[in-house]
Amino acid sequence: MGPFAPLWERPFLCFTSGVPGRLIAAVETVWAVSDAGTKKMFKKCAQKMLTLFGHSDKMRPHTERNNTSHMRTKTLLLTAALSAAGLATSMAQVYSVNAVGYVNQSVPANGLAILAVPLNGTNNSMNTTLALPNGFDGTTAYRFDASAQNYRDPITWIEGFGWFSASDADPTINPGEGVWIQNLAAAALNITFVGEVPSGTLNNAIPGGNQLKLASSVVPKGLPIGDAASAATTLGFPAGDGDTLYVFSPAIQNYKDPYTYIDGFGWFSANADDSGPGGPVIAPGTGFWTQKAGAPATWTQTFSVN
Repeated sequence: MGPFAPLWERPFLCFTSGVPGRLIAAVETVWAVSDAGTKKMFKKCAQKMLTLFGHSDKMRPHTERNNTSHMRTKTLLLTAALSAAGLATSMAQVYSVNAVGYVNQSVPANGLAILAVPLNGTNNSMNTTLALPNGFDGTTAYRFDASAQNYRDPITWIEGFGWFSASDADPTINPGEGVWIQNLAAAALNITFVGEVPSGTLNNAIPGGNQLKLASSVVPKGLPIGDAASAATTLGFPAGDGDTLYVFSPAIQNYKDPYTYIDGFGWFSANADDSGPGGPVIAPGTGFWTQKAGAPATWTQTFSVN
């Protein structure tokens, strides 16, 4: 088996049909704006398609309202989450001083999905950012070490205890990383990510020399992966000639055709749904595999919540 990649976002209230031939999992986003006497909820939901990659047969599974109220008390409560703003290029726009929210993802019953933590927690511990609900004892997470080009020890969810690893007392998932989640239960595993929306200048190291990384976008936007030249409308990946991305479809538990970057054209694939040149759409909370042909690069993204 191998790794996975992105989900597709669409507005909750208007669109209910799925992408043909693809497994759809609901992903919810909520804005909650609170002042001294008012509380309003804005709710949108995006539908997302989970996806995955493998390098070789030997690989194993792998948030407009800006309300700054001067409250009589000492606190200002302003919470928000990612908003699916479009059908194909749903950009998550965030307006607040301190944007906090949640994102729901789902792992199929008896299936795999590659997830990423789209929001910042108080720390990067999996017990903080990826705590599971009851009834999913034995769920396993797989992290890929890009430096060693190998998997780390599996991490198992033990109900009443948390995530356990034989070699890591407090396993973490850092911004820009992806993680395989293997759901062993007969019901879908619904996971809620809670935290602050990342903002500012965000850097993500991408290895070169055809080495692999199980990656994700640090910026919470559901957009095509793109390249540096198209960063205003895409995720601005530092693509170069010969780079490859790998995406897995959980609907068939197999990989889509690879995406290869061609200078002068962009991303090309044989996939009829996204043959190029923008490349696959990467939704918040999902990951994908990178294999950069040239030198290592830093994927720099800038995002403001104001």
